Amino acid sequence: MPEVKKPEIGVEKFHEKLEKDIETLSAELRTLPTEKQAEKEALKSLLKVKIYGGSDQNTPISKKTDQPEDSIAVLPKYMETAPETLKLEVEKLLDIVWHKGIPTAVKEARKTTPLVIDAFHDALTDRLYEEFKKRKIIK
Repeated sequence: MPEVKKPEIGVEKFHEKLEKDIETLSAELRTLPTEKQAEKEALKSLLKVKIYGGSDQNTPISKKTDQPEDSIAVLPKYMETAPETLKLEVEKLLDIVWHKGIPTAVKEARKTTPLVIDAFHDALTDRLYEEFKKRKIIK
C-alpha cells in the first residue's frame, strides 16, 4: 500500500489545484535570494508575473497601502471606497483561487478592469503570504 502523508497539525489543506499552486510557488520562491523582510515582495513579484504576464519589469506597480503588515483583510485598503460591484469581482476571483487554482482565477481576472486586477493581485499576495507563513514556507 502507498504511504499516506499526514497533514501538518494546524495547517489547513485547500482544494487540490490550489495545493499544487502553493507547492509550485513555494518552489519558485525558494530559488529567489531573499532576506526575511523581502519575502513578501518576492511572493508579490512571482504572482505579478502570473497575473499580468511577461516579466516582472514590464508589469504595472501596485499601489502601496498603509495597511498593517499583519492584517489579513480580504480586500486591500484602497478598495474600501470602491463600488460594491468591484469589491465583489475581487472576492469572486479570490474564491476561484481557493476552489479552482490560480491559473483559472488569472484567466477570469484578465477579463476585468485594471483596478480589479491590481486589487486581486494585492489581496492574493496578502492571503498567500499569511498561508506561507503558517506553513513555514516563509519565516
